[in-house]
Amino acid sequence: MPEREITVGGGGKMITSMATFAPRLLDKFMENVFAKQEKADYAPRPRNQNGLDHAAGRLEERGNYPGHTRESSYYTTATLHPLVTAAVAGAVGLGVAALVRKSRNGNSTAPAQESESHSAQWIE
Repeated sequence: MPEREITVGGGGKMITSMATFAPRLLDKFMENVFAKQEKADYAPRPRNQNGLDHAAGRLEERGNYPGHTRESSYYTTATLHPLVTAAVAGAVGLGVAALVRKSRNGNSTAPAQESESHSAQWIE
């Protein structure tokens, strides 16, 4: 079944989660961050060129934002491909578990040998 609504990016997920779990905090965040970003340093276009009544300009896939924008999002990719995400997460989990197990096995004998050699020095 196709998905009708997709949250784009980790930032989008953060905003929808805040709306669910901390709506007042989201309101404060929106007031302090997004209200400032809505203001531009240039004058608005004439009313007959607005985007409310009809298309304003060409229909373009990309906007004219001068800063850096990401072409993809790890969150969106993970949401669209849940089986691949589960497989990658499982592989990473197994790798971390192996490293933890290896470090526990490797460090458990070293301190005992070290303490024995120090105690032997004091006895002499």
